[in-house]
Amino acid sequence: MQVAGVLAGGGRGAAVLSVNGGPPQAYAIGDKLTRSARLVGIDAQALIVEHGGREVRLPLPTQAGDDGEGIKRVP
Repeated sequence: MQVAGVLAGGGRGAAVLSVNGGPPQAYAIGDKLTRSARLVGIDAQALIVEHGGREVRLPLPTQAGDDGEGIKRVP
């Protein structure tokens, strides 16, 4: 799985992911990624995926800005 981008906030979120080498697609929290995996959350450091009945944290790639922060808040 490759993360192309994320949007999180207010208890909702979405991620743009390439799953199993496929083209990037947008997935909302709650969407199935594969037959056995579902996106269940996004926080500042990771995607949270339920896989095989347990939660797995997948670290987000960092893209450092001027201040070294990987995620920027926007108004």
